[in-house]
Amino acid sequence: MDIHSVREQVSHLIREVAAEVEWPDIDCAIEQTLSAATSAPRPSMLPLLPALTYLAAGGKGEAAVPITASWLVYRLAAKVLDDVADEDASGDVPWRNWHKSRAMNVGLGLIFLAQSCLSRMQASAAAQREIHEAISQMLAFMARGQAHPPTKPDLEDYMRYTYLKAGVFFGTFAWAGARLQTRNSRITRALLDFGSALGTLIQIYDDLDDLVGPPIMSDWLSGVYTLPVIYALSQVEHPRQQQLVQLLEAYKAGESVPPRDILEIFDDMGVPAQCVHLAQLYLREAEHALHIFSSAQAAPLRQLLNEKIA
Repeated sequence: MDIHSVREQVSHLIREVAAEVEWPDIDCAIEQTLSAATSAPRPSMLPLLPALTYLAAGGKGEAAVPITASWLVYRLAAKVLDDVADEDASGDVPWRNWHKSRAMNVGLGLIFLAQSCLSRMQASAAAQREIHEAISQMLAFMARGQAHPPTKPDLEDYMRYTYLKAGVFFGTFAWAGARLQTRNSRITRALLDFGSALGTLIQIYDDLDDLVGPPIMSDWLSGVYTLPVIYALSQVEHPRQQQLVQLLEAYKAGESVPPRDILEIFDDMGVPAQCVHLAQLYLREAEHALHIFSSAQAAPLRQLLNEKIA
């Protein structure tokens, strides 16, 4: 399977499906995403996740193009809807300046376009049924997770939320790419585990990125307890814990609190190192899931892991 060819075919399919809707907002969001996914000197492998697991499972053709296109559009839909819910769209994304209802409808439209991409899938009736069912259930789990973010400093609650928001999403599409090629439960389970661990570690690093913004600590401002805040608040014996609590509450209330004062306490508590340590545990889980594959089969997925932790 030629990775470059798959990337081009995925982009072509997404544009083809979007063109049928004749909606400039959709076109704008898609073009921004496709450009970001392909314009770098070394494009990210993440947009190709289902194609890579299809390859690892023994696939040799380009049958994974529809499901990979679907994955990419679902990710875009999730990004738009997440930004709308959190009111923290950053960078040069077009929906940053849209009215909330406009952006929400674009996100919903993208979900239906993702389903349209998936409908182009060529597979046995059994495989198609299982894949469609798994993705539908995954979307319900994601919606449940998004509706109930962690609003208290509880690590177990946070990990449950992270699995529903990211782990199940990545895991399902990693599994689906493999299921497109094989019914071997050992192979499909390994790639499900790989994707779940990958999604979780990416979410942990995203939470770390939230500490430096922009906007800095946007999740905390919306009342969500992310991993760094949970780790920090759990250190009740730390001499600066009460100071941190006061600064966080003042910052959430809109008072003039220099973010560097909060970040300094996080560093003093060793919070970033704790988050990285947890992410490394999931990295090892992802690596372990690949042990049943040959070096050649696992190489693109290991490249993807290295890309995410670089």
